[in-house]
Amino acid sequence: MPQLFVGTSGWAYPTWKPDFYPAKLAQKKFLGHYATQLNTVEVNFTFRQLVKETTIQNWIQETPAHFRFGIKAHQVITHIKRLKGAEDFVPRFLATIEPLAAAGKLGPVLFQLPPNLKADAPLLKDFLTLLPRTLPAAFEFRNDYYPDVDDTAFVLMALGRVDDPDSDRLRNSMRRGLAWLVSMQNADGGWGAFDHENDLQFLNHIPFADHNAMLDPSTADVTARTVECLGQMGWSANHPVIQRARAFIRHEQTPDGSWFGRWGVNYVYGTSGVLRALETIGLSKQPDCQRAADWLRSVQNADGGFGESVLSYYDPALKGKGKSTASQTAWGLIGLLATSGPDDPSVERAVAWLLEQQNPDGTWDEAEFTGTGFPCVFYLKYHLYRNSFPLYALARYDNMRKGRRNFGGMQISAAELQHLIGRNRG
Repeated sequence: MPQLFVGTSGWAYPTWKPDFYPAKLAQKKFLGHYATQLNTVEVNFTFRQLVKETTIQNWIQETPAHFRFGIKAHQVITHIKRLKGAEDFVPRFLATIEPLAAAGKLGPVLFQLPPNLKADAPLLKDFLTLLPRTLPAAFEFRNDYYPDVDDTAFVLMALGRVDDPDSDRLRNSMRRGLAWLVSMQNADGGWGAFDHENDLQFLNHIPFADHNAMLDPSTADVTARTVECLGQMGWSANHPVIQRARAFIRHEQTPDGSWFGRWGVNYVYGTSGVLRALETIGLSKQPDCQRAADWLRSVQNADGGFGESVLSYYDPALKGKGKSTASQTAWGLIGLLATSGPDDPSVERAVAWLLEQQNPDGTWDEAEFTGTGFPCVFYLKYHLYRNSFPLYALARYDNMRKGRRNFGGMQISAAELQHLIGRNRG
């Protein structure tokens, strides 16, 4: 059975006392204690200096047979030579870590390259001829792009409303984006924000798990955005991809009818996004959607607006409670429009609040933080939320009142991607 290796970058940190290391443990004994808790470690100082054999032998003696050391490659190779002309230094570096390999304790060698060295396949191919084929190695080129599911869905929806004269270029771009978006669906039917199938909960219990943010599981709000995008592309609610997403969304609904908001504060945000998505695929009149609309009405403030404090992440009893804000009132309005239309009294009250609170220059004020970084850790203030969401909500209200149809510039049908969907658990 494959063995899972879990560790940290370095171990010689006095500040880990007393949470990880016993308070009175001498620093020279840190590694031995570390190896009783974790089974691998990344060694960083090999980036700046060649490790002595006596040091290597001490590591071997202080750790059990199954322990592995990941070694960071020396800066002469990665930052000075930049993988070129390193024929003399590479064997010298590898000779210093050979005792680890002989003892069966050598993990991957990490070649962490400088920020201005972009991925270069020919360069990498030439460099690999210098390494033994048995050497486990990892290469970390700078990557300025980390695709985001939520943003990709939004961009695709925007591009679908564009009347671009270069329609072939637009279609090819949208097909690539939509193919990637569909490929990111997790086995549970939902989508995470950045990663695929990154939901092993035990990782959050490892010491030093960064703000419990090592995972990127499926969430209702990101799944809803993807469904909304697919719906705008004309995909049917009966398509297997959407059916799996629908099952996930149904499973995530709370007993009172609301949905949790992972990336926005909080249940008002999550509920609004789901209702808008299900409206796009013709399901906003389903009983679960009507329960969600009833919940939105139940938390609407007396002044007609919607508000919710970040405290709802700590205490669900506070969900949907807070001073009315522009962005959250817009979210509530979007959700109600999806289920009840423009003539609903709750809709009219939310519209009235937004109109009354608008500044003469057309903007809205909002001091509250309504964006979420990591729940119960930190929160974000997106300065355009206070304007973009009210503008969208009011425009949607006006369009529905006047019976205007959405402009459809381009759609990418499921049939165009069927060959790919079949490979992605479809």
